Amino acid sequence: GGGGGGATKKKDVHQAPEELTPEMMTVTEGVEGLLDAFGMDGDGFMCDGCSKTIGPVRYHCNQCQEFDYCAECHAEFVAAVKAGKPSPDEQFGHRSTHTMSPIEDGAASATEGTVVGA
Repeated sequence: GGGGGGATKKKDVHQAPEELTPEMMTVTEGVEGLLDAFGMDGDGFMCDGCSKTIGPVRYHCNQCQEFDYCAECHAEFVAAVKAGKPSPDEQFGHRSTHTMSPIEDGAASATEGTVVGA
């Protein structure tokens, strides 16, 4: 008789998930890279103080080209200025002498690229 014994089934447990292909990953990373370059993440502007998403109001520096604070970091900046201390982000070029303007979410670039009249 011979018996047959060791019938082992092979399970392919190391199969890559099919949801994200390498091509999709490259596109996703490209989009995230673009958003990072413009100081934004997928949801809106990113705070230059704490790196969190800013909303609903961001505080934009009137002297720096691309510098924005969330309300919390703006409050710290104002407190430092009032105390005669340097800006918390002095090393990045954002000085305590700079002024900041509150911008409501959605109104950021309302004047850019707008054609008036017809």
